Amino acid sequence: MLMMVRILVVSGFLGSGKSSLLRCLLKDVRLSNARLIINEFGEVPIDHVLLRVAAERTRVLSGGCLCCAFRDDLSLEIRSLIDEMRVNGDYESQAYIIIETSGLADPVAIQHTLVADPVLRNQVRLQHIVVTVDATNFLESVQRFPEVQHQVVAADTLVITKRDLADDGVIETVLSTLNALNPAGLVVFADHGVPDVDLVDRTTQPGNLALRENGAIEHQSVQFVHTDHLVSGILELPREIDWSAFVFWLSLLLHRHGAKVLRVKGIVHPADSQHPVAIHAAQHVMHYPEHIQDTSCEARNRLVVVTRGLPPGLLAQSLAAFQSAACRL
Repeated sequence: MLMMVRILVVSGFLGSGKSSLLRCLLKDVRLSNARLIINEFGEVPIDHVLLRVAAERTRVLSGGCLCCAFRDDLSLEIRSLIDEMRVNGDYESQAYIIIETSGLADPVAIQHTLVADPVLRNQVRLQHIVVTVDATNFLESVQRFPEVQHQVVAADTLVITKRDLADDGVIETVLSTLNALNPAGLVVFADHGVPDVDLVDRTTQPGNLALRENGAIEHQSVQFVHTDHLVSGILELPREIDWSAFVFWLSLLLHRHGAKVLRVKGIVHPADSQHPVAIHAAQHVMHYPEHIQDTSCEARNRLVVVTRGLPPGLLAQSLAAFQSAACRL
């Protein structure tokens, strides 16, 4: 009997909490054999390290978006994972593939890919498109970046994150804005990555996926355009980094240029610590650093940044100058 693999898409804008939510989902026993496809806008992937998922269960597509650069690659990866699951005996009644999109991707591209592929359409079922919404930055981001609106409209489930960092008035405005953009979407909350509803096996089907049934979008020419002047870069940090100086520099950067620094993510190993530390920041918000017990982590002392109108090379120069000044004190 031909089994249908369920596809769970986790999307959301840069820094909105996708990885935290996904880390929680991957603890679910129903997803113990799930395969994971991670798409990152930056050239150097970080999320697969932060998620701590076994390498054999993960595929990484970095250096572009699923909605433009990797659409053909996505089909090939899904087919490869399905074959692998069959060989390993993991192809059961509830087999899952989870796709974490980049923060700039339009989830509709994935829907289109599954519908347009004559092989996949009979082997997979798009279970849910879950989109994370950062309570602290959403109202500004939805005005500045069309990608945010596209993600919200495409979702069947909208997960509001970081509500502990926003006041009640902001939360109410976020809720009303989401309802106006996607009145059919289910809106839930997730505190520190933990959603307040079951996101794995909800019985309702995504209302925005109705086109899948009659293949109406199969013959459309679907194009996805990103906001101009968004760039990704890598900041290589000194091996013996001054942790206090680094945190001070990053705090000053976000305070002064937060609107241009859309994402900072990476792993840093302070000179006075036995364990590396995961760094997360989005626009004006820097999250509490998280210690990683895995000391074999390769992506150490390297940050991936996504900026708009602020060259990553300039940030590297600024950090080097700041570190040099700190060493002289």
